[in-house]
Amino acid sequence: DDDDDDDKEKEEPENKVIALISSDPAVYEVLLTMLDDALHSPDLDSSVHGSSEFIHHPVLEYFAKLSTQAMITGAKKKNDSLFDFGVEIQWRVVLFRKGDKKA
Repeated sequence: DDDDDDDKEKEEPENKVIALISSDPAVYEVLLTMLDDALHSPDLDSSVHGSSEFIHHPVLEYFAKLSTQAMITGAKKKNDSLFDFGVEIQWRVVLFRKGDKKA
């Protein structure tokens, strides 16, 4: 049932953040700063190399879900900045995994 899927989708924590981002674009920069801090944390497990490790890492898993949800919601609602935000998260993670210090 599509209504049940919509209700479940609204309950996910990343969907609350998506709603917050949509109402206040300044949240983009705050979240990207948090991602940068997480990527450069000395506590980050150095074994995070592949996408499955990224998706299942306790800290980075949230950003993986947020990125996916931002791209889905941005595409559905034709919100380019939200879609771009989801892409930016993934791009920064890719740069980090490739060894780029500016990620």
